[in-house]
Amino acid sequence: MATPNTAKKHDDDTKAQPAPTTHTPAAASTNGGDRFTKIETERYMYNPNKGCDTVLVGYLLNLLPMPPMMMGGENKDWNCFLFRLTEPCKVINREGNVITVPPGSEVLSPATHQLTQYIERVSSRPDLCFEMRISPKSKLEIGKGQTMWLYDLGINMGSPKPRKSFGPAAMLGGPPALTGGQGIAEQVGGPGADQIPF
Repeated sequence: MATPNTAKKHDDDTKAQPAPTTHTPAAASTNGGDRFTKIETERYMYNPNKGCDTVLVGYLLNLLPMPPMMMGGENKDWNCFLFRLTEPCKVINREGNVITVPPGSEVLSPATHQLTQYIERVSSRPDLCFEMRISPKSKLEIGKGQTMWLYDLGINMGSPKPRKSFGPAAMLGGPPALTGGQGIAEQVGGPGADQIPF
């Protein structure tokens, strides 16, 4: 027979029990929770020739092959470095407009010979990504109507992040073909500057 004291104890015990949780696969697939790393699908182009006059500061994630570009009457391969910004930066959107994007945005920068010789190895470090600073200084005439940007470069060696923390954008694949890509990317300041698909 229940007394007021035992009834109160039963009520207290019932209140202390957490409600049973139910896990349904459908809920997990639609919500996702914190299991998924966002895949950035909107990227921008950093091109000092077209009004991107701010310094690019961000984590260097990768070196990516780009779609062939028509130059001199033939399609040529070229490559871009991929950055995740840590500071706002002026970039070119897909409509060709210069806009300022916030930290966290993914930005492509042509892998010119000047940049590649200094930062290609940093882009392919298998375990870590490093924050870098790229600041265009001046253009150098290299003959035949072509120019080459000179850059002030910096790397933050004190705070690298694990490559996997940046998701698929930082996954390393097979080595990109750099043979023709460097020449094309270098010429973005010359006759082919308007042909860059950004």
